[in-house]
Amino acid sequence: MIRIIDAICGAGKTTWVFDHIKKNSDKRWLFVSPYLTEVGGGRTKGRIQTELPHLAFKAPGTSSQTKSSHLKALLSAGHNIACTHALFEDIDRETIQLIYENDYHLIIDETLDMIEVWKEYHPQDITALEAAGMISIADNGKVEWDHIKYPNYKGRDVSVKNKCDAGSLWLYGGNIFIARTPPNVINAAKTTTVLTYQFEGSLMAAWLKVNNLAYTYHYPDGLRSEQEIKAIIKEKLHLLPIPKKILALQTDDRGLYTSHTFSYTWFEKAKNDELKALGASLDNIRVKKTTGHFFWTAPIGSDPYKQLKVMANRRWQTDLEGLDSNKHRTFIAWNTRATNEYADRTNCFYAYNVYPNIFIMDHYKNLGVEIDADRYALGHLIQFIFRGSIRKHEDMHLLIASLRMKKLLEQWLSS
Repeated sequence: MIRIIDAICGAGKTTWVFDHIKKNSDKRWLFVSPYLTEVGGGRTKGRIQTELPHLAFKAPGTSSQTKSSHLKALLSAGHNIACTHALFEDIDRETIQLIYENDYHLIIDETLDMIEVWKEYHPQDITALEAAGMISIADNGKVEWDHIKYPNYKGRDVSVKNKCDAGSLWLYGGNIFIARTPPNVINAAKTTTVLTYQFEGSLMAAWLKVNNLAYTYHYPDGLRSEQEIKAIIKEKLHLLPIPKKILALQTDDRGLYTSHTFSYTWFEKAKNDELKALGASLDNIRVKKTTGHFFWTAPIGSDPYKQLKVMANRRWQTDLEGLDSNKHRTFIAWNTRATNEYADRTNCFYAYNVYPNIFIMDHYKNLGVEIDADRYALGHLIQFIFRGSIRKHEDMHLLIASLRMKKLLEQWLSS
């Protein structure tokens, strides 16, 4: 059984699920969340250990074992376990088998993508693997390892073999690897519950559909309604007008609107004067604002922070290097979710026009599953702004650089 708790940020999903676990303490639980602050690690307790002490949730991570090995040991022993998204997405067949054999119930706090463009392999490497007969491509694009020619292979490309054996590797466009989490990761659990918002726009929803995994929606009693929270947001969230210089960047030579300005690709190709113009707007709304009350985001490109350093004023470039502690850092990754660390921030600059990865979109489209790019973008935008003071239903000023993203939020607020 897969059920989706799709409720707006602040509705009380995490409080409900902790209470649900408490009422079903006779079951074994695997709780997966994006951040260590939620799941704990080492000697540090996360929120789940603090709020459910009698259930003794264990977090993988010891000085003598890798986290993956420790996770297997904890599963074998039947402990309640809390781990991060990153660790869960990297589990192997042995770990999946342990989840199945020990009757675990799975809770996923915020959606997992369950798919990625596997950038570890260059297109020429992929062509070479195929030419050597190490891999073959099925009609549906699935990559298969040749176990007859290379039955006990342990060489440089063993990671390709392992992904093929797990049934998780696919070819896109003739020379791009796409790694998809196999469905038995979810099938192994007795039940799976996903806590999220705007689920239908997520990559996980597309992954469930392409794997023919049925799911149902459930809205538990006691959660606050979306209408109630939206009414508060409308009063407390102050959308700032887009500056003329930033609007000008979103038009072409004929004065026509360009919908992909401020996308990942735009940042990769942007000229220095364009980045500086965008950064000037960020600087303007920071005037007379203390560092602790401000946060902003933009995409991190293939050369980390190269574009952002041009855009950012020298006074706060330390944010990009990670030299400031979280308490003072103003730059926050655009896909940050499920954390309350920045709830004191009353001013936000959102400089990203979000789109799903085009290779992943086309991959799913070829398999008959469409991803709604606008719902995907809206979900990420809402999640991000809820890291700030609006989460506590306090006043927050928001400047969204992209006209498309601003309109998506306005439509959502008025719907």
